[in-house]
Amino acid sequence: MAQKEASLGKGLPTIPDAPEFSAMATKGLKQLAEAQTEFIENIREANQKCLDRMQSEGELASEFLSNLTVSHSITDTAAACQEWGKRRMEIFAEDGRRLIADSQKLMEKSARLLSKG
Repeated sequence: MAQKEASLGKGLPTIPDAPEFSAMATKGLKQLAEAQTEFIENIREANQKCLDRMQSEGELASEFLSNLTVSHSITDTAAACQEWGKRRMEIFAEDGRRLIADSQKLMEKSARLLSKG
């Protein structure tokens, strides 16, 4: 089937007919809706990770306070503080890995969206 286009004049770009323009617009809107759906899903996942992180922070703080409450010596208190510090560093490291992974995922999705035009 031959593509019908209206010419604006010599050397000027052509305009696609209404059905072709409509198809292009529909395709673009569909891709935009898919990208928005992915974006919203990414936000939902990030929010869930944040809630999980806050819950684990609360559990860690509660455990730390319990350990401090039952400590009977400076050695026990120091051990509780060291354990708390160690676990906090593990959480910070996991946060860093998650941030890098989420950033990479976002960049890949953005590149894929932009490559679709």
